[in-house]
Amino acid sequence: SAGVTVDVSAASQPISVTGGTGNDTFTGGSAYDHFDGGAGTDTAVFHGVKGDYKIGAANGTISVQDTNSSDGNDYTDYLTNVETLRFSDGSLSVSAGQSATNISGLSFTGATGSGVTMAYTPSSTLTVETSIKFSAITGERQFVLFGTSSGAWNSSTFAQTVGNHSTDIWVDPTTHHFVAYLWDAAAGAGVSVEGTTAAQAGQWYNLALSAQNGGALRLYVNGVEEGTAGSVQTMSSGDMFVIAANANAAGGGVTNAGLNGEVAGVAIWDSLRSGSQIQSDSQAIQAGSLSGGNLQGYWNFSSASGGTITPTTGSVAMVNNSTPFTEALTAAIGSSLTGTGTADIIDVGTGFGTVDAGGGNDTIKLSGSDLATMTTIIGGAGTDTAIVANAGTIDDTAAGKFTGVETLTVTGGAATSVTFGALGRYNGVNTIDASAVTGNLTVETSANFNGVTLVAGSGYNSMNAGAGVDAVRVLSSESETTLSGFSGQFSASFTGAYAGATLITNNVDELYFSDGKTLGLSNTANVLTVSGGSGNDVVHVSWGVDVIDAGSGGNDTLIASGGAATFNLHSGLTSADTITGGIYGDRLVL
Repeated sequence: SAGVTVDVSAASQPISVTGGTGNDTFTGGSAYDHFDGGAGTDTAVFHGVKGDYKIGAANGTISVQDTNSSDGNDYTDYLTNVETLRFSDGSLSVSAGQSATNISGLSFTGATGSGVTMAYTPSSTLTVETSIKFSAITGERQFVLFGTSSGAWNSSTFAQTVGNHSTDIWVDPTTHHFVAYLWDAAAGAGVSVEGTTAAQAGQWYNLALSAQNGGALRLYVNGVEEGTAGSVQTMSSGDMFVIAANANAAGGGVTNAGLNGEVAGVAIWDSLRSGSQIQSDSQAIQAGSLSGGNLQGYWNFSSASGGTITPTTGSVAMVNNSTPFTEALTAAIGSSLTGTGTADIIDVGTGFGTVDAGGGNDTIKLSGSDLATMTTIIGGAGTDTAIVANAGTIDDTAAGKFTGVETLTVTGGAATSVTFGALGRYNGVNTIDASAVTGNLTVETSANFNGVTLVAGSGYNSMNAGAGVDAVRVLSSESETTLSGFSGQFSASFTGAYAGATLITNNVDELYFSDGKTLGLSNTANVLTVSGGSGNDVVHVSWGVDVIDAGSGGNDTLIASGGAATFNLHSGLTSADTITGGIYGDRLVL
């Protein structure tokens, strides 16, 4: 609907404006302004480019801080009920998220006999939502919720008797991604959508499944659609939903379990909810209050009493083997910042649960402390970079929050570590840029399936790599580097500008230098080999390196200043090559 436009850009004093029911637009001045958009879809306008503003969220309010005052200072504006931030180079979509400080509900064990049942028969259109947190992520397929029929459910043992289930959300036991599933009765086959977010213990998630006969199955995580929608002819029709219990689901060679964790509530709609509606729903579910048209059932789990939950809408739910909880809401759930289809630079402050950069070659900037409270960072299409300032420890859980990000840049002078394990190895990162790290750096990617390149810093650097072709790029030139070996690992020391740097590698295949040279590193049956390329190489090794391979050509300088080494010269020894051995019986192979 029509709204009003308020432009106070000429003002130098703080301004407070409250919008109405329409789609309002507000442009602030050079002061700390406050804008409440009210109802409608509202926009706040800023004079600079996106990358010159740090955007945060707290208690339902968006803060936008101008970090580049050289072109005029917008100071910091505080926004509520605003959906769009418009900059000179494009717009970002925002949701302020949860303003409540506590969340309540029921905790479940994941064992047989634990869960909640809700009677409901889906029509041709369905959206089911829940807000959950895992206490543990295991190697089992953990069912968050599933639909079934009362004839396949034993209400005494609170267990499913036969494998009749559809309209499910579970966690994949290998990738830990969320999966939406339904049985298509017309096609006689299952339809599934696997998301990109890796579930983590201790994080709150708002999960939603939507489906329509003759339409599509979709999965939403924190209001963001994930995976590729699946085509649906006719949904299998059950008459009840079960949450936090184990479905009787065979196949796939995996073990099944119910949700081991906490649930705030469940909502069922007979309409297709959009991503923005689901984000809004998540806040209401966690606050314990939800209403709206087409809402067929809402069960607030904090209202459980005597083994039942009396809903505001829908039939009474049955509860078994659960424990009430109330806790501080420390994660930023429901708050999101979404980019466009073009190249965005997004400077993320505190308080956002989800950042989705959208298409384009994007840069997402955040701090290590803010990363700890976030749930998902999505690079999207394009070649994307996440820059984590003062990174500190990025463990596997934190690394698993990234998806679709190709370069992870870390900075800071203190000790820094990055680990890609069972969660992080799926994040899509192929380059870890730590060139600005001056303190000790430890990188652990041995669980990775694909190669990773580390850009090392100027301090102590260590990398333990995994499968694929892994590499380290150092700040020094090839001629300034001396390689040694010990216990199957390579180490490098340097002269020149980066004489204080050190590198230790294990399972790293290639070493790149600032002058464009490349050396190969290999360990075959505890024989350590350094190999040159086709150009003019300067290869200097000390103790522990067994073989120096000159490569396929060039005028090479090969130096072994430590223990006995074997020099391999495939193109023969010419007057342009220089070979310098030590005192321990080196061999020359032409």
